[in-house]
Amino acid sequence: MAIWTSDLEPITSGVIVDQPADLAAVLAVFHGALHHIASADYNQAQIAAWGAVSPGDWQQRLEKGLTWVALTQGEVSAMICGRPDGYLDLRYTYPDYVGQGNASGLLQRLEQVLRDSNVKTIFTGASITAPPFFMQHGYTLIAERQVMVRGQQFINFRLQHDLFDF
Repeated sequence: MAIWTSDLEPITSGVIVDQPADLAAVLAVFHGALHHIASADYNQAQIAAWGAVSPGDWQQRLEKGLTWVALTQGEVSAMICGRPDGYLDLRYTYPDYVGQGNASGLLQRLEQVLRDSNVKTIFTGASITAPPFFMQHGYTLIAERQVMVRGQQFINFRLQHDLFDF
């Protein structure tokens, strides 16, 4: 995993999410996005279910994935985690940094790494809140689905993007 500043100039290489403090910063981005952005589209029971994540499970997902964070003034402002098969697993921006290009830059980085690996399509399962962001970046809405997360039903959207469609 690499660490990137908000303008995506590489500042170092290596694993950032290798200590509890690093994981805590990434989880803070997730919880901030969940409680201050996605909460406009979900009820309290859904937010509680979605937010009840296991730090150990997240640690494994981040370590196994293609994971980057954006740093703004030394703080983790956004994160992205994809898989080598083209699945975009996680993408969150801390509320104070929405609209500043952090998530867009991270998405572009992930897409380029996947292109360089000859992955033809990137795809994701997105919350109600996320499709406008993805569609702004050329993703196509494929399907609306109902998913269960810790006993709560959510609307989820499958979106995908052809990485070689210029």
